[in-house]
Amino acid sequence: QRLCRKLQVLFALPETLKRCLDRGEYGRAVEAYCCCAEFLRQYQETPTFKKVLEEVEHQMNQIGSALEQRLRSPYLSVDEAVNSSVTLLDMGKDSSKVIREYLSGRKAVLRQSLEHCFCPEPLDLLSGRKEAASDDQKDLHTPESVALHSACWRLNDTYVPSLCDAVEGFQKLQEGRAPTEEEGLLPEFVSARLVEMFERLFGLIEQKRPPIRVLVSCMHSIRDAMIRLHSSLPELLTQLCLAAVGRFASSAMRSAFADAASSLVQELCKLHGECKRLQESGNSGQSENSGLNEVLEQIAKSEHALLMTAFTALTKCQPLVTMLGSDFSSCQQLLGELHDNLVRLFLVFCEASLRYIG
Repeated sequence: QRLCRKLQVLFALPETLKRCLDRGEYGRAVEAYCCCAEFLRQYQETPTFKKVLEEVEHQMNQIGSALEQRLRSPYLSVDEAVNSSVTLLDMGKDSSKVIREYLSGRKAVLRQSLEHCFCPEPLDLLSGRKEAASDDQKDLHTPESVALHSACWRLNDTYVPSLCDAVEGFQKLQEGRAPTEEEGLLPEFVSARLVEMFERLFGLIEQKRPPIRVLVSCMHSIRDAMIRLHSSLPELLTQLCLAAVGRFASSAMRSAFADAASSLVQELCKLHGECKRLQESGNSGQSENSGLNEVLEQIAKSEHALLMTAFTALTKCQPLVTMLGSDFSSCQQLLGELHDNLVRLFLVFCEASLRYIG
């Protein structure tokens, strides 16, 4: 009677696998297959068992194809992706192919998440705080700040955790298995995903030009969100983050000094216009001493405004150093760029002054 039950299970295996395929019960299908496949192969010379084995192998190939297609879906959760990958590995599928399909699916998921993070709709993250009167708090409510805050909040809430999950899922697939060349795919995968994220952030920063203090705050929040990922790939994360933050800092510094140069030229134009007005007033009969005093007073105001323009640009850029942390070479590079920007600002002043002199 026991033998009859075993034979019944064997002959019903193709139908059992088909039901599992229809219901998406892939793990159960592999369990049933593993229990019976060895016996069927052992006695495949028997025509009846050979036919059952052929039907079973056909169903398992279909299950394997369904799992591979499932892995590439951008809507599959990381747990489901890991389970599907483990099932394929248990089926004896090529581990390199399975790992690549897993990473391909996670790439699709993360790209979809990245698009959502940079959607144009802003988030209301600062409601109830508009009564704050300080300049720093007012900066938070500008459209540029809201755009960057919204993107970073979404990245910290969805994209970065999903990337961490994908990395930990990959590590689960490697547990208990001999080291293979596929291990090198993980740093490559993480590097590509972070570069995509940083490129989108850089584009947003270049386009919106948010206040520097807001930029620094957002970058610190991104760095905090990646602590979990840093524990898995510390050297890679440090290298990528320093490169990205240095690029963001350079962009913000260029914007600050471009604004300063624009303000400087405007102030010189204003001074030139005021001097012409006073000169015309003098020609119309106004006291010479009175006109000279007004000119000197206007020059003094303009000198003060020009000095404040340069000082303000320097003050705005000061928080950028905190983004770079204690990395000496990055800080040194930033200081070099600061020096270059100051030189360019004073050259703008000299050029504008020479033009007015004639």
